[in-house]
Amino acid sequence: MSINVQLHDAMVPYLVSPYEHFFFLIHHVTLTVESGNGYPGQGGCFYGGKGRCYVSQYRLVFVSDRARENSAYQSFSLPFYGIRDWHFNVSFFGAKGWKGHVNRVPGGGLIGVGTFTMGFLSFGFEEFRNHVLPLLENSRALHHQFGNLTIPSVMLVPGRQDGGGLTETRVLLH
Repeated sequence: MSINVQLHDAMVPYLVSPYEHFFFLIHHVTLTVESGNGYPGQGGCFYGGKGRCYVSQYRLVFVSDRARENSAYQSFSLPFYGIRDWHFNVSFFGAKGWKGHVNRVPGGGLIGVGTFTMGFLSFGFEEFRNHVLPLLENSRALHHQFGNLTIPSVMLVPGRQDGGGLTETRVLLH
């Protein structure tokens, strides 16, 4: 996961590979991500307010409606392989949501494992769930498969090499 991913001028997220495409967009959602040890000032909390969510085959990208106002938190990226212990819920009074845990990634901005909550303020919950469920079910196996590759692939890019380039390093794109 990453806080404040790069956005185009039209407030649309950049693609992380030539094979990625955003195939689903839902408006009128909220996203909250909390991590750290619970004490104020420990960082890693994201309260995005109202916004929209882009879905690709690798990740979800939430873009806040306040992104144009240069707010502290403009966008948030959740890779599917980092999401665990998730569940969709519909309350007795009709409020729809999605909750779970997101694993910390290096340089992503969270302190430890975080919890996320996405609320759906309008229509589109069923379509969102139908698009995301197959991706979530296959993401952990896909992540392990990419991690075991010895040559770069869609999700792996060469990392910076130190020491004359004799060592092979890889960096996962998040």
